[in-house]
Amino acid sequence: MGRKNANSLPTVGELFAELYRELTNLDSRVWRTLRNLVRPGAYAADWQAGRRDHVLPPIRLYLIGSTLYFLAGGGILFSELVSRDLTEWFSDCESGQISCRFLQDAAYTRTLGWIAIARVLTVFPFALLLALTWPRGESRVAPAFVLSMNFYTIAFLISTLSVVAWFPVQHWQPEWSAVTIGMNVLRLERALVLVWLILALRRVTSRHWLTCILIGTVVSLFDHWMLNFMFGLVTGITLELLSR
Repeated sequence: MGRKNANSLPTVGELFAELYRELTNLDSRVWRTLRNLVRPGAYAADWQAGRRDHVLPPIRLYLIGSTLYFLAGGGILFSELVSRDLTEWFSDCESGQISCRFLQDAAYTRTLGWIAIARVLTVFPFALLLALTWPRGESRVAPAFVLSMNFYTIAFLISTLSVVAWFPVQHWQPEWSAVTIGMNVLRLERALVLVWLILALRRVTSRHWLTCILIGTVVSLFDHWMLNFMFGLVTGITLELLSR
């Protein structure tokens, strides 16, 4: 009596207890994964060498970062630009119409969601381009995808942190332009992930510094182009659908 079935589902309390243990234990898989992730290329190098048991799987790590990025709405700049475009489009509506305000909010949320999803999917062309630059005589696609997922996870985490930091600043300094701040934050994010990628390529591929800088710059610019293309495409489709 009182013996618990080993096959029974965990309770909510047990799930929260496990989460608490993972977050407070500095030697847990979560913290070991984060430590390896912020060290450029350390996670991908360990994965390539077969040392995978002590960290979270790359796809799970990527999905966590993607989810946070999705919840953050794709970053400060794109959230503000979408808001301005939709406000301008709905400017002809009367302010007293609740349905108009509801449609604007719904279109805003839906557009940011699709931008975030489109952004998440760009990891595939990014990884394929990175695989084309991989050293010959080695396995290309799998290591390139792992490093690409790490790159995107870092980018998503930085973007999410910038959005979280922007909320209190927006209330303390309401006169600051969100577009200007967002553009500066985006430049900083791009610079940080570029440096991370160059250092990661150096660690994983052991190539010359100039080669790593060239490859990192090219694929990072390609990623930046995809980011702007996806934003323009999704926003354009949204406004086109609204005009019908």
